[in-house]
Amino acid sequence: RLKEKYLKGIYTYPEWTEAACSVLKPLIDRETFERVIKNRPLVTGAKEVFEILRKSGVKTVVITGSFYQLAERAQEELGGIDRIYAHCKFIFNKDGSVKGWEINKTDYEHKADVIGEVCNDYGIIEKECAYIGDDANDVEAFKRVGLSIAFNSNKLKVKQAAKVVIKSLDLTEILPH
Repeated sequence: RLKEKYLKGIYTYPEWTEAACSVLKPLIDRETFERVIKNRPLVTGAKEVFEILRKSGVKTVVITGSFYQLAERAQEELGGIDRIYAHCKFIFNKDGSVKGWEINKTDYEHKADVIGEVCNDYGIIEKECAYIGDDANDVEAFKRVGLSIAFNSNKLKVKQAAKVVIKSLDLTEILPH
């Protein structure tokens, strides 16, 4: 019901996330959360892609509307990810219960803002960047970069906004682009 309210415009994305975290708070603990994060499979080809990008000196950034801990795991396992920006970071008490959370702006237009910030920090021109996304919250970011790739998205709006559409489940398919 929370997502339904968000989709109807009753909640903003941050308000929806705040409400969702409130619902999750009594239902999860650190052990359960970490187990779910650990068991989430990486995208096929991700290790190979990040190894190639790292060896080529390409700056890589993860900008996700998901959990910080999931992006942090990807950073650790894939290597070569220079920065991570994630929407929600759970904070746990010593007993493992949820103490609270931090909500960061990595939704819709804010993903595009992060691109601007990163480019400014690295002295990179936005139109020389590539951005890979799969959901409607990536469309604004697509507009800021030179190469936008819809990867394994089933949303028409995302496919229409991207310069390249990849239907494969294998991330190595982005490399020729």
